[in-house]
Order: sequence, then structure tokens, then C-alpha cells
Amino acid sequence: MSQSHSIGKGLQPLTNVALMAELIEKLNSRKFGMPGFGVFHGPYGYGKTYSASFALNMVDAVHVSYVKGWTVKHFLKSIARAMNLPPLRKSAQWGEYMDALIDALRSSGTTLLLDEVNLIVKQELFMETIRVLGDNSQATVVLIGTDELPQYLQMHGALSSRCTWCPAQPSDLTDARMLASYYADGVTISNDLLEIVVNRCTGSARLICKELVQIDEWAVAHGFAEVDAATAGHIDFSESNSAPIPRKGLKV
Repeated sequence: MSQSHSIGKGLQPLTNVALMAELIEKLNSRKFGMPGFGVFHGPYGYGKTYSASFALNMVDAVHVSYVKGWTVKHFLKSIARAMNLPPLRKSAQWGEYMDALIDALRSSGTTLLLDEVNLIVKQELFMETIRVLGDNSQATVVLIGTDELPQYLQMHGALSSRCTWCPAQPSDLTDARMLASYYADGVTISNDLLEIVVNRCTGSARLICKELVQIDEWAVAHGFAEVDAATAGHIDFSESNSAPIPRKGLKV
């Protein structure tokens, strides 16, 4: 399944965008009585959040990323705001937000995309809140997080037993070529160089984009219309993917 998402001038059919789309489609078309929980997991930089953002253009969905320090009530209020629900009274308790969200999700059929769940997966109240939201509303709920998320979810058997798993995949040469059409649109990059970039970035879409921008900027600055692996030997990629080492002789 190939899904495309416009990021400026081009349409980008990316592997993980398609996987997210397939997961949501599978959950939305599930048989009556089957659980609607999905887990989209993978390393940082694989484009999980980008894929969730694309899904907003594909289905009726809301995307909420947990922020460290939020209480369960604030988490629920953020979901309610994303769904454009009328605000409850200031003294409303989290249970009242639960009731309002369950009713809204049940009646609207909205897909719920919850991001950074790896930050709350060890907290029983958060996980049970998410389970009750999905169970009582019969909504599709996709949990998004790092590769460790599925294992930590095993701590919550009532939730993990309801989940459909979908691992995000490392970006390949095709993904890199599509990304290059946007992030390095000022230069033609050879396949041999793209393969090096993909391997060096271990499939991380975020790191690939950073290196593509660096190649583009270097090529424009030095007057190159095309860059291959040999030419790219003049580019210092350590600036884009490595943290700088401490400088000697500096007083703190």
C-alpha cells in the first residue's frame, strides 16, 4: 500500500507512512467486538510522529503527544481540546472528562493517535485510562512510542492482549530518494551516495534528512549540480549527526 503526503513541492510515499495507514485501516475495518488498539513502535527518528500527522489527512483522527509532567487529567483535557469538545467546568474531575471523551469518541468514530506513550507506559493509571477509553467507546486507538514500548506494555496484560503490533521500519533507498527530492532539491544525488547516507544513518529518516540538507547546502555553495560518493568525500558529515566534543581550555 503506497500512501503519499505532500511536504512542499513533492509527494512523498514513505514506508512508515504506508504502514501507519495500513494499521489504521485494519483497525477501523475490524469485526464487531474485536479490540481496536494498535501499537506503532520504533526507534527515535524513524518518522513515527510524521506518519501520525499524515493520518490526520487520511481519516477522522486526532493526534496528541504526551508531555512529561502531565497528569492524567491534563492528558484527557488535551485530547478533549484536540477533539474540539466544549470545555467542562474548571472543577471537573478526570472521571468527568473520561465520560465526555467516551461519548464523543463513540458518536464520532474518531481515531485516537496517542504519541510518546513510552513516557507513561510504566504508570498504571495512565494505561488503564487509555484502555477504558478505547474499550468503552469502541474507538480505534493507536499508541505510538519507542521500540521498548511493546515489552513495557506486557506489564499491563489487560491492554497488551488487546493490541495489534506494527513495528516502524528503517528508511531504505527508495525513501531516501523521495526525501532527497524535497530536502536536497537543489542538487542531483547519486544512488551510491544515497546508499552510504542510509547506511550511515542506520535508516533514521530524521538523520537522513539532516545529511541531505547538508549535501544540498554544500553543493549549492560550491557550484555542484550533481554529487556522488566521491565528491561527497569533501563534506564533513560529523557536524550533522555527532554531538560536538568538549573544547579544551574553556573556563566554565
